[in-house]
Amino acid sequence: MFNETDDMQISTDWFNGRPRGTDNQINTGFYHDLITEGSIIKELGLIVRFLDTIYFSGFCANSKDIRKVATVHANCCRSIVAKVADLTRVLRDWEASKKFIRNPAANYSEFKWSSHSDCKKSWKDPPPNLI
Repeated sequence: MFNETDDMQISTDWFNGRPRGTDNQINTGFYHDLITEGSIIKELGLIVRFLDTIYFSGFCANSKDIRKVATVHANCCRSIVAKVADLTRVLRDWEASKKFIRNPAANYSEFKWSSHSDCKKSWKDPPPNLI
């Protein structure tokens, strides 16, 4: 659906429940420092919506409702190797979730995402040698 009222929509690592709250933890990398303080938003007069993690699940905050997930971010992860490993688990989870999505009588709250263990571990491991 086209949204004519928002100038920009931004994914979040953790959604605070307020789609216009500039204190949401955003997931935009390059734009992070410009936007998080909120000053650029006010300065340019932008109308910004921060996206709810219920629809845009991620490794920082799993969606609580598998039926509403549109995409999964490999955020809060330090290495590409860890992202690939945990995204592989997400694909398996997604396959398993079909019984919750297709069956209206299924108790979707019983669905559990796999642990994003490789991403969690990536923060404890020394950084990879890039040379």
